[in-house]
Amino acid sequence: MAIESNGFGTSRKPYIPQKTLVRGERFPLDTYKNEPLQLQFTFAGNQEIDGYAFLLTPERKVRYDEDLIFFGNTSDSMNAVINDGCQFTITLRKINPDIETICIVYAIYTQNCRQTFANVQNAQLMVKFQGKNICSFPLEKLPDVTALVAVELYRYKGQWKLKAIGQGYQDTLRSLCERFGVEVA
Repeated sequence: MAIESNGFGTSRKPYIPQKTLVRGERFPLDTYKNEPLQLQFTFAGNQEIDGYAFLLTPERKVRYDEDLIFFGNTSDSMNAVINDGCQFTITLRKINPDIETICIVYAIYTQNCRQTFANVQNAQLMVKFQGKNICSFPLEKLPDVTALVAVELYRYKGQWKLKAIGQGYQDTLRSLCERFGVEVA
């Protein structure tokens, strides 16, 4: 890790370079597991987009409905994953050992009109550590869908990693919930 200059020599504050990810690329997160990471979804447009985090077991299912973090359930019981609209704060060391994957999904609210991710411009997911971008994932050429799996944070051989997904789904958010084991009334 490089050391950032303060103009009078070097400081002890680490400089964290930003990495731009492409679909399918992985980024190691274990270095950052003890402090909160911020995941921010940004875009240009007037779409109503909400963020959802599915806390998944190795079977790729939630343990119970409370493992879906969203505007109606803004954090898990350990406050390891906290939702604030299109932003998540995640502290990996606090994640329950039963959880292997955190699937970050964004969905467009479409109650009154037909909007899709194909109309979303300049979309990207930024991962920040101590206020600095450590990586970003531009979400370009998004399909004509209303639900998007942006990234997954996953534990592999005890190490946390992030995988850039960027996969749109014709399925509604309801279908994704059912796929991950969340009961939808």
